[in-house]
Amino acid sequence: MKKFMAILCVIVLCGALVTACGQASVSPDGSVPSDVSVPADNSKVEIHDHQELTATKITIDTDTALRVSLPEAGLYNLRVVEVSNYHRLDGDDGGYVYLLGDDRGWGGPEMDHYLAVKIGDTVVLKDLMAYETHFNLGGDIELCDVDGDGDCEVLLQQCVGMAGGAGNWLSRVFDYKNEQLVEMFTSEKEGVWDTGFTITLLKDRKFRIDNAITGYSEIFRDEDEENTDAYYDKYWYDESGEPRQQELFLDSFCDFFSEDVDGDRVYEIVCRQYASIEWHSNNIGYAKTVLKYNGDTAAFEIIESGFDQEH
Repeated sequence: MKKFMAILCVIVLCGALVTACGQASVSPDGSVPSDVSVPADNSKVEIHDHQELTATKITIDTDTALRVSLPEAGLYNLRVVEVSNYHRLDGDDGGYVYLLGDDRGWGGPEMDHYLAVKIGDTVVLKDLMAYETHFNLGGDIELCDVDGDGDCEVLLQQCVGMAGGAGNWLSRVFDYKNEQLVEMFTSEKEGVWDTGFTITLLKDRKFRIDNAITGYSEIFRDEDEENTDAYYDKYWYDESGEPRQQELFLDSFCDFFSEDVDGDRVYEIVCRQYASIEWHSNNIGYAKTVLKYNGDTAAFEIIESGFDQEH
Protein backbone atom coordinates (compact mmCIF):
# COMPACT_ATOMS: atom_id res chain seq x y z
CA MET A 1 0.00 0.00 0.00
CA LYS A 2 1.23 3.41 -0.86
CA LYS A 3 3.23 5.16 1.84
CA PHE A 4 2.37 8.72 2.76
CA MET A 5 3.93 11.79 4.27
CA ALA A 6 2.28 12.61 7.65
CA ILE A 7 1.10 16.14 8.39
CA LEU A 8 2.61 17.21 11.65
CA CYS A 9 4.76 19.95 13.02
CA VAL A 10 7.11 20.53 15.88
CA ILE A 11 8.80 23.90 16.15
CA VAL A 12 11.04 24.62 19.12
CA LEU A 13 11.51 28.32 19.84
CA CYS A 14 13.47 29.30 22.93
CA GLY A 15 12.53 26.07 24.66
CA ALA A 16 8.78 26.46 23.94
CA LEU A 17 6.87 23.89 21.92
CA VAL A 18 4.67 25.38 19.21
CA THR A 19 2.54 23.34 16.79
CA ALA A 20 1.79 24.08 13.18
CA CYS A 21 0.54 22.08 10.21
CA GLY A 22 2.34 21.10 7.03
CA GLN A 23 3.12 18.17 4.75
CA ALA A 24 6.31 16.82 6.31
CA SER A 25 8.31 13.81 7.30
CA VAL A 26 9.91 13.72 10.73
CA SER A 27 13.59 13.71 11.53
CA PRO A 28 14.84 11.32 14.23
CA ASP A 29 15.05 14.22 16.67
CA GLY A 30 11.39 15.12 16.03
CA SER A 31 12.15 18.29 14.06
CA VAL A 32 10.70 19.28 10.70
CA PRO A 33 13.25 19.17 7.83
CA SER A 34 14.57 22.62 6.83
CA ASP A 35 13.37 22.27 3.25
CA VAL A 36 9.73 21.97 4.31
CA SER A 37 7.57 25.08 4.40
CA VAL A 38 5.25 25.08 7.42
CA PRO A 39 2.48 27.66 7.90
CA ALA A 40 3.04 29.58 11.10
CA ASP A 41 -0.66 30.16 11.81
CA ASN A 42 -2.37 26.87 12.52
CA SER A 43 -5.69 28.57 13.34
CA LYS A 44 -6.54 29.10 9.68
CA VAL A 45 -8.10 25.68 9.23
CA GLU A 46 -11.28 25.41 7.23
CA ILE A 47 -14.28 24.45 9.34
CA HIS A 48 -15.63 21.17 8.00
CA ASP A 49 -18.10 18.36 8.59
CA HIS A 50 -17.31 15.03 10.20
CA GLN A 51 -14.65 13.19 8.18
CA GLU A 52 -15.87 9.74 7.14
CA LEU A 53 -13.31 6.93 7.04
CA THR A 54 -12.58 5.78 3.49
CA ALA A 55 -10.37 2.89 4.65
CA THR A 56 -9.96 0.96 7.90
CA LYS A 57 -6.47 -0.43 7.28
CA ILE A 58 -3.52 1.60 5.97
CA THR A 59 0.28 1.69 6.23
CA ILE A 60 2.40 4.29 7.97
CA ASP A 61 6.14 4.92 7.74
CA THR A 62 6.66 7.38 10.59
CA ASP A 63 5.69 7.89 14.19
CA THR A 64 3.16 10.61 14.82
CA ALA A 65 3.53 13.67 17.03
CA LEU A 66 1.05 16.41 17.87
CA ARG A 67 -0.75 16.45 14.49
CA VAL A 68 -1.09 13.86 11.75
CA SER A 69 -2.87 13.32 8.44
CA LEU A 70 -3.83 9.90 7.11
CA PRO A 71 -4.84 10.65 3.50
CA GLU A 72 -5.24 6.99 2.59
CA ALA A 73 -8.05 6.86 5.17
CA GLY A 74 -9.51 10.26 4.26
CA LEU A 75 -8.38 11.93 7.50
CA TYR A 76 -6.48 15.22 7.66
CA ASN A 77 -4.97 17.46 10.34
CA LEU A 78 -5.87 15.32 13.34
CA ARG A 79 -4.62 16.04 16.83
CA VAL A 80 -2.88 13.22 18.71
CA VAL A 81 -4.82 13.21 21.98
CA GLU A 82 -3.09 10.26 23.63
CA VAL A 83 -0.62 7.49 22.77
CA SER A 84 -0.27 4.25 24.74
CA ASN A 85 2.91 2.43 25.64
CA TYR A 86 3.82 -0.68 23.67
CA HIS A 87 1.50 -3.59 24.50
CA ARG A 88 0.77 -7.09 23.28
CA LEU A 89 -2.51 -6.78 21.37
CA ASP A 90 -3.17 -9.95 19.36
CA GLY A 91 -1.09 -13.03 20.12
CA ASP A 92 2.49 -12.33 19.06
CA ASP A 93 1.50 -8.97 17.55
CA GLY A 94 2.20 -5.93 19.68
CA GLY A 95 2.06 -2.21 19.08
CA TYR A 96 0.69 1.15 20.11
CA VAL A 97 -2.82 2.57 20.43
CA TYR A 98 -3.54 6.20 19.49
CA LEU A 99 -6.54 8.36 20.33
CA LEU A 100 -6.85 10.94 17.54
CA GLY A 101 -9.07 14.02 17.54
CA ASP A 102 -10.49 16.24 14.80
CA ASP A 103 -11.61 19.66 16.04
CA ARG A 104 -13.11 20.41 12.61
CA GLY A 105 -11.31 23.74 12.52
CA TRP A 106 -13.01 25.26 15.57
CA GLY A 107 -9.83 25.03 17.63
CA GLY A 108 -11.69 24.27 20.87
CA PRO A 109 -12.02 21.18 23.06
CA GLU A 110 -14.85 19.70 20.96
CA MET A 111 -13.55 16.87 18.80
CA ASP A 112 -14.48 13.86 16.75
CA HIS A 113 -12.44 10.91 17.96
CA TYR A 114 -10.76 8.07 16.07
CA LEU A 115 -8.98 5.05 17.55
CA ALA A 116 -5.82 3.85 15.77
CA VAL A 117 -3.84 0.66 16.41
CA LYS A 118 -0.30 0.74 14.96
CA ILE A 119 1.50 -2.60 14.61
CA GLY A 120 4.68 -2.34 12.57
CA ASP A 121 3.91 -0.12 9.60
CA THR A 122 0.20 -1.01 9.56
CA VAL A 123 -2.51 1.13 11.16
CA VAL A 124 -6.06 -0.09 11.83
CA LEU A 125 -8.63 2.66 12.43
CA LYS A 126 -12.00 2.97 14.17
CA ASP A 127 -14.37 5.94 13.93
CA LEU A 128 -15.46 6.74 17.51
CA MET A 129 -17.97 9.52 16.83
CA ALA A 130 -20.57 8.97 19.52
CA TYR A 131 -23.46 10.91 18.03
CA GLU A 132 -24.09 12.40 14.61
CA THR A 133 -24.70 15.91 15.97
CA HIS A 134 -22.56 15.99 19.12
CA PHE A 135 -18.88 16.56 19.72
CA ASN A 136 -16.66 14.73 22.17
CA LEU A 137 -15.30 17.06 24.83
CA GLY A 138 -12.41 14.87 25.95
CA GLY A 139 -11.18 11.31 26.03
CA ASP A 140 -8.78 8.85 27.67
CA ILE A 141 -7.54 5.38 26.76
CA GLU A 142 -6.17 2.62 29.00
CA LEU A 143 -4.80 -0.77 27.96
CA CYS A 144 -5.09 -3.92 30.06
CA ASP A 145 -6.15 -7.58 29.82
CA VAL A 146 -9.79 -7.87 30.87
CA ASP A 147 -10.72 -11.24 29.33
CA GLY A 148 -7.72 -13.35 30.40
CA ASP A 149 -6.33 -14.12 26.94
CA GLY A 150 -2.98 -12.47 27.65
CA ASP A 151 -3.61 -9.64 25.18
CA CYS A 152 -4.51 -6.08 26.13
CA GLU A 153 -7.92 -4.63 25.43
CA VAL A 154 -8.60 -0.89 25.07
CA LEU A 155 -10.68 0.95 27.67
CA LEU A 156 -12.05 4.20 26.26
CA GLN A 157 -13.66 6.97 28.30
CA GLN A 158 -15.16 9.93 26.40
CA CYS A 159 -16.91 13.02 27.74
CA VAL A 160 -19.82 13.62 25.33
CA GLY A 161 -21.72 16.33 27.20
CA MET A 162 -21.78 18.58 30.25
CA ALA A 163 -25.28 17.67 31.45
CA GLY A 164 -25.57 15.99 34.82
CA GLY A 165 -23.68 16.44 38.05
CA ALA A 166 -20.40 15.00 36.72
CA GLY A 167 -20.89 15.37 32.98
CA ASN A 168 -22.19 12.87 30.44
CA TRP A 169 -19.73 10.06 29.71
CA LEU A 170 -19.54 7.31 27.11
CA SER A 171 -17.55 4.27 28.32
CA ARG A 172 -16.45 1.48 25.98
CA VAL A 173 -14.09 -1.49 25.71
CA PHE A 174 -12.52 -2.62 22.42
CA ASP A 175 -10.72 -5.86 21.59
CA TYR A 176 -8.15 -5.89 18.77
CA LYS A 177 -8.44 -9.19 16.88
CA ASN A 178 -7.63 -10.16 13.30
CA GLU A 179 -6.84 -6.55 12.35
CA GLN A 180 -10.20 -5.28 13.61
CA LEU A 181 -11.30 -3.25 16.64
CA VAL A 182 -14.34 -5.05 18.05
CA GLU A 183 -16.53 -3.41 20.69
CA MET A 184 -16.85 -5.61 23.81
CA PHE A 185 -18.78 -3.15 26.01
CA THR A 186 -20.60 0.15 25.66
CA SER A 187 -22.44 2.25 28.22
CA GLU A 188 -24.77 3.35 25.41
CA LYS A 189 -26.60 0.06 25.85
CA GLU A 190 -30.05 0.67 27.32
CA GLY A 191 -30.18 -0.02 31.04
CA VAL A 192 -26.43 -0.39 31.54
CA TRP A 193 -26.41 2.49 34.02
CA ASP A 194 -28.98 0.69 36.17
CA THR A 195 -26.40 -0.84 38.45
CA GLY A 196 -28.92 -2.02 41.07
CA PHE A 197 -28.71 0.79 43.65
CA THR A 198 -31.62 2.16 45.68
CA ILE A 199 -31.88 4.62 48.57
CA THR A 200 -34.01 4.64 51.72
CA LEU A 201 -34.17 7.83 53.79
CA LEU A 202 -34.05 7.32 57.55
CA LYS A 203 -34.45 9.52 60.60
CA ASP A 204 -31.66 11.66 62.03
CA ARG A 205 -30.66 12.63 58.45
CA LYS A 206 -29.45 9.11 57.76
CA PHE A 207 -29.95 7.07 54.61
CA ARG A 208 -29.39 3.47 53.56
CA ILE A 209 -27.91 2.44 50.20
CA ASP A 210 -28.87 -1.04 48.96
CA ASN A 211 -27.87 -2.98 45.87
CA ALA A 212 -30.25 -5.63 44.56
CA ILE A 213 -27.59 -7.31 42.40
CA THR A 214 -24.79 -7.87 44.93
CA GLY A 215 -26.67 -7.58 48.23
CA TYR A 216 -24.60 -4.59 49.34
CA SER A 217 -26.22 -2.47 52.10
CA GLU A 218 -24.78 0.38 54.18
CA ILE A 219 -26.13 3.24 56.27
CA PHE A 220 -24.72 6.78 56.04
CA ARG A 221 -25.51 10.13 57.62
CA ASP A 222 -25.87 13.21 55.46
CA GLU A 223 -23.26 15.68 56.70
CA ASP A 224 -23.60 18.28 53.95
CA GLU A 225 -23.24 21.60 55.80
CA GLU A 226 -25.00 23.45 52.99
CA ASN A 227 -28.26 21.58 53.65
CA THR A 228 -30.40 23.66 56.02
CA ASP A 229 -33.22 22.56 58.31
CA ALA A 230 -35.62 23.90 55.69
CA TYR A 231 -34.08 21.56 53.11
CA TYR A 232 -34.62 18.49 55.29
CA ASP A 233 -38.15 19.58 56.18
CA LYS A 234 -38.98 19.91 52.47
CA TYR A 235 -37.16 17.02 50.84
CA TRP A 236 -36.16 14.55 53.54
CA TYR A 237 -39.23 14.35 55.81
CA ASP A 238 -42.96 14.61 55.23
CA GLU A 239 -45.43 16.73 57.20
CA SER A 240 -45.55 14.17 60.00
CA GLY A 241 -41.76 14.09 60.31
CA GLU A 242 -41.38 10.65 58.74
CA PRO A 243 -38.73 10.06 56.04
CA ARG A 244 -40.01 10.45 52.48
CA GLN A 245 -39.68 7.87 49.73
CA GLN A 246 -37.02 9.13 47.34
CA GLU A 247 -35.52 7.84 44.13
CA LEU A 248 -31.76 7.64 43.75
CA PHE A 249 -30.59 9.29 40.53
CA LEU A 250 -27.37 7.91 39.04
CA ASP A 251 -25.51 9.51 36.13
CA SER A 252 -23.21 7.86 33.59
CA PHE A 253 -19.86 6.33 34.56
CA CYS A 254 -17.79 9.41 35.43
CA ASP A 255 -14.95 7.01 36.36
CA PHE A 256 -14.11 3.95 34.25
CA PHE A 257 -10.72 2.40 34.99
CA SER A 258 -9.00 -0.99 35.43
CA GLU A 259 -8.03 -2.65 38.68
CA ASP A 260 -7.11 -6.25 39.51
CA VAL A 261 -9.69 -6.48 42.27
CA ASP A 262 -9.49 -10.23 42.89
CA GLY A 263 -5.72 -10.62 42.36
CA ASP A 264 -5.91 -13.10 39.45
CA ARG A 265 -3.84 -10.90 37.08
CA VAL A 266 -6.91 -10.32 34.90
CA TYR A 267 -8.26 -6.82 35.30
CA GLU A 268 -11.75 -5.81 36.36
CA ILE A 269 -13.29 -2.43 35.52
CA VAL A 270 -14.16 -0.05 38.36
CA CYS A 271 -16.99 2.38 37.59
CA ARG A 272 -18.29 5.31 39.62
CA GLN A 273 -21.58 7.16 39.17
CA TYR A 274 -22.55 10.57 40.54
CA ALA A 275 -25.51 10.00 42.90
CA SER A 276 -28.19 12.54 43.84
CA ILE A 277 -31.79 12.96 44.97
CA GLU A 278 -34.26 15.61 43.76
CA TRP A 279 -31.75 17.44 41.53
CA HIS A 280 -28.18 17.05 40.31
CA SER A 281 -26.73 19.70 42.60
CA ASN A 282 -27.87 17.66 45.60
CA ASN A 283 -24.99 15.18 45.42
CA ILE A 284 -24.96 12.61 48.22
CA GLY A 285 -21.98 10.58 46.99
CA TYR A 286 -20.83 8.17 44.30
CA ALA A 287 -22.06 4.65 43.56
CA LYS A 288 -19.22 2.20 42.87
CA THR A 289 -19.59 -0.82 40.59
CA VAL A 290 -16.98 -3.46 39.67
CA LEU A 291 -17.43 -5.17 36.29
CA LYS A 292 -15.79 -8.51 35.41
CA TYR A 293 -15.76 -10.14 32.00
CA ASN A 294 -17.43 -13.56 31.77
CA GLY A 295 -16.00 -15.58 28.89
CA ASP A 296 -18.91 -18.05 28.93
CA THR A 297 -21.51 -15.34 28.33
CA ALA A 298 -19.13 -12.97 26.47
CA ALA A 299 -20.39 -10.12 28.65
CA PHE A 300 -19.37 -8.01 31.64
CA GLU A 301 -21.09 -8.77 34.94
CA ILE A 302 -21.39 -6.85 38.20
CA ILE A 303 -19.39 -8.62 40.92
CA GLU A 304 -19.06 -5.92 43.57
CA SER A 305 -20.86 -2.77 44.69
CA GLY A 306 -20.14 0.02 47.13
CA PHE A 307 -20.89 3.63 47.93
CA ASP A 308 -18.56 6.55 48.61
CA GLN A 309 -20.00 9.54 50.47
CA GLU A 310 -17.31 11.86 49.12
CA HIS A 311 -18.81 15.07 47.65
